[in-house]
Amino acid sequence: MITAEEKAALERLIGQKAKAFRTHEKLLAKEISKGAKQTAFHTISRHGYQTGWEAQLVRLMTSETPDQPFALTGVRGTILQWDTSGGDTVTAPGRTRNIRYAEADSVGAFLNPEVEVAAINAAVTRTADLRSGMWAEMITGHGAREARTWCKYKYIEIIVHPPFEICGISFVRDQSKPKRSRDEFETAFKDYLEGGKILKGKTVSLHDEMVYRQAKAKGTEIPAYLVAKMQTRFPNLSDLLDYLHVQAISMKNVRLVLKRVPDNSVQWKLHTAYAVNQAPMIRPDAPGRWNGRIKSHDTGPARLLSTIV
Repeated sequence: MITAEEKAALERLIGQKAKAFRTHEKLLAKEISKGAKQTAFHTISRHGYQTGWEAQLVRLMTSETPDQPFALTGVRGTILQWDTSGGDTVTAPGRTRNIRYAEADSVGAFLNPEVEVAAINAAVTRTADLRSGMWAEMITGHGAREARTWCKYKYIEIIVHPPFEICGISFVRDQSKPKRSRDEFETAFKDYLEGGKILKGKTVSLHDEMVYRQAKAKGTEIPAYLVAKMQTRFPNLSDLLDYLHVQAISMKNVRLVLKRVPDNSVQWKLHTAYAVNQAPMIRPDAPGRWNGRIKSHDTGPARLLSTIV
């Protein structure tokens, strides 16, 4: 039996998760409401927890983003084919020509809806003063060459640390090693998902490999003595990642970018957000280093804001 205090704590936890999930669904619905052409705002549809690690790994290796015209929510593949209402499989929407590409050497998804919501709420609160401005004083150069310039900004970048130990998991490619080709990746990915087997082990000879390749090329049956030498190519996800020169890294913070819409207003929308390991920071997106000063108009008085998150 659990105590009344433990029961109350459990109820609060379930309530918080349910509330965060409802908010997640509303944010996702709003992002995809404009249909297949919408690409300017892609936080939940591209980095939400629902995208899953498979879609994120596909993006890293092929540049195809999780959110596509045939999968606006970022959920694809076998998950998309499952009809949860009827409990049966259905035909997934077909691929289109208008594939979205966004190359990156590090990609990932949020751990859960609670992280998403906490990060967005923190960013909204912390950027309130900066969102009321239009011009920011930026510093370029150093020493005698230092210069200060007032720049108009339409983006705000902020990195926050939500109250969670881990905010998301990202795949990071080792750029010191050659990137696997698309064909190599797709073959390896299929082998991992389907438990594909290859000739493997100390007893495999060059002759064995030659006979195996010939059988595969001709589509004939693989000799029994070779079948006995075959092993699962990628028993674990770590084996696949090693082959791809990729690491799975836990991210502790969240980077968010807000966009002014329209350009001359004080109305802002969430442009994107994703988990990172960089330290918390805040700045208007303009050339140089921000010194904390902003103005609502180019001829208006300056205000000094805190640059600490």
